[in-house]
Amino acid sequence: MVQKFWIACLILLGGIIFSNSVHAADTDSIWERDPEVPDLPFPDNLDPSQCGIPTIWANTELAWVTGYFDGKLVQPTVFLYDSHSRMRITGRIPTGTQVKIKLYQHNPSLDYYLVRSLTHPPQEGWIPAPFLEFESPSD
Repeated sequence: MVQKFWIACLILLGGIIFSNSVHAADTDSIWERDPEVPDLPFPDNLDPSQCGIPTIWANTELAWVTGYFDGKLVQPTVFLYDSHSRMRITGRIPTGTQVKIKLYQHNPSLDYYLVRSLTHPPQEGWIPAPFLEFESPSD
């Protein structure tokens, strides 16, 4: 009886160790930036752990996505990201698309907004502040 108990404990322990090693391998890939994520044409936050906590955007006015920076079109289609860390692309929105802002995140170097497009199907993700305008491009 005691021998069966110890065998069961060893099997259970082996399953836990295997499960943790598989989980650790999966989480390593979470912290690697997808190679599709492009460099930004402006400085990004050097240390994402120093970034602010997202807050609800109370303003109900719409905003527009813009791929312009310093007067030049640098992204005709602007990428939306999984977070301010920009590990994964979650969507793509053409310049000039109207969006609703859901959250705002103040950061040391570069602020981000969580936006949702008014297109069908909607696109949602985090966008760096320089790629967002609060006045219609036609104004």
